[in-house]
Amino acid sequence: MLGLGTSAAALPIKQWEPTDHSRLLMWLQAHRTLWISYGTTPAIQKWTARYPSDGSLSFDQGTVNNQPAYNATTGAVDFVTDASGSADDVLLDSNTEIVLDTSEGGWTIAMVAKCTDWDSANQVFFGERDTNNNFLRHNGTTGLGFKMNGDLRTFSFDTPSSLTDDTFYHIMLCADAAGEGIVTVYIDNVAQLDTEQFTAAEDDFILDEIGGKNNLSQTLTGSIKEMQVFDAELSSVEREECYKFMTNRMSEHSA
Repeated sequence: MLGLGTSAAALPIKQWEPTDHSRLLMWLQAHRTLWISYGTTPAIQKWTARYPSDGSLSFDQGTVNNQPAYNATTGAVDFVTDASGSADDVLLDSNTEIVLDTSEGGWTIAMVAKCTDWDSANQVFFGERDTNNNFLRHNGTTGLGFKMNGDLRTFSFDTPSSLTDDTFYHIMLCADAAGEGIVTVYIDNVAQLDTEQFTAAEDDFILDEIGGKNNLSQTLTGSIKEMQVFDAELSSVEREECYKFMTNRMSEHSA
């Protein structure tokens, strides 16, 4: 007769990964060699998405003065806004733009990012490369500004009430699965009380630029370590798993 003794080894528990979700559209992860191509190291010429794994989605910058840099200490991509405006750093989608349908199952955008000055206004983390109609930016002391299909809303912070300079945060935006256009912001997986309902729930959000919008408009001085984009609103369990997975690299990363 077989018995289960104390010496039986426990089966390993598989860690959640974004590719476990059937509605994953993009997984962008900074790594010194695996998904980043350089002009002159550490200047980045191309940041290829980890998913899709066929290399079909990448964010590029052929102009040397506008190339961000890989930071081996933090494991992130550093973007800098030049005072003259001639050397702002942005990365542009060279293939197919990501289009998120708000009316069908919602969507989720999650990133680990920091800003050198969270109180400065109008610094864009990501947006649309050819227009000012879609973006997420920091609005200084007022919180986050999110614009979708030309409709701009401001999300104020409450937990925490403000963000600390040069500190990485997990920032997540979720459009509701019911398709009513309600967007919630999570800071380190804590829902902020200020939700916004966009008047046109059928609006799509377009993402094909990192570090700015409309090419060199309202560019970022800060860093992005990772982004995940899903064509669905994540459940509370999935949000927790996403948060834990992404924030593991806030203190440990593969340089």
